Amino acid sequence: MEDYYSDIKKDYAVIVPVHNSEEILEELFQRIFDTLSNYLQNFEIIFVDDYSKDNSWKVIKLLKEKFPHQVKGVRLAKNYGQHNATLCGLKHTQAAVVVTIDDDLEFFPEDITLLIERYRAEQSDVVYGVDDQKKTNRWRNFLTSIFRKFQFLADKENIRGSSFRLLKGTVAQAITKNAREFSFVDEFIQWHTSNVSVVKIKTGESRVKSRYKITGLMGMTKNLIFLSSTVPLKLVTSFGFLMMAVNFLIGIILIFRRIVMIIDVKGFTSIVVAVLFSSGAIIFCIGIVAEYIGKILKMSYNKPAYFESEVL
Repeated sequence: MEDYYSDIKKDYAVIVPVHNSEEILEELFQRIFDTLSNYLQNFEIIFVDDYSKDNSWKVIKLLKEKFPHQVKGVRLAKNYGQHNATLCGLKHTQAAVVVTIDDDLEFFPEDITLLIERYRAEQSDVVYGVDDQKKTNRWRNFLTSIFRKFQFLADKENIRGSSFRLLKGTVAQAITKNAREFSFVDEFIQWHTSNVSVVKIKTGESRVKSRYKITGLMGMTKNLIFLSSTVPLKLVTSFGFLMMAVNFLIGIILIFRRIVMIIDVKGFTSIVVAVLFSSGAIIFCIGIVAEYIGKILKMSYNKPAYFESEVL
């Protein structure tokens, strides 16, 4: 009988990437469970432990024992990051509708119903829960704004997203096929649909230490820019064209002064400065191209987005 119920396709699923949050996991589960129980009947909650260093996996095991029909657990073999863990959770469900939410209770589980109501009203492929007044890490906001500006320059639709989102099952399954070493769920979503809605919500303070350090945020922003945008290459092309035009204009002026005005052009210092500036600019442009080549090379390795060490 248990196998029968576990094989039934769920109408709704909630994906929770977990990292070092043992102290609040039970509260998080209970609030999600109570919210969905009062609103739905056929649902599941999938916890993906992104190689936590605390006892998060033990808590997930206990929840699985108490609620075998509603809880699934997946433990990754190493820390792959929040987006990769989310993709792993999406792979483990065939639900018609999927909700993703963080494990730190910054987003209120009770607001899942707001996402569902907007989805039912507008039949959107994706619904984001966004707090415009949200106070988060300044560095994270700054780096996120940089990426969004690059999205705008790349002529992409600039969608205000968040990790609190609802996805139609077909979209959720489609983006799992894009899983790779570096994954960004919201970027994948933009590849597949523009039918996106946004619900304004309120958020609280995170009750888990952020998994993102400043260096990690900077690295993620760089990866986002180089892996999802050709703007740096376009800037290099524009800069090269501008330098060519300026140098051509200077050359015409110098030739005019030398031939027509019969003025001997002197200026060793200006030549040295021009050479140093040009060589520096060229090396910088080569560095940008090298970044793209390096990313392409790493992608060619086909390194896995995640590896599961245990599944409940």
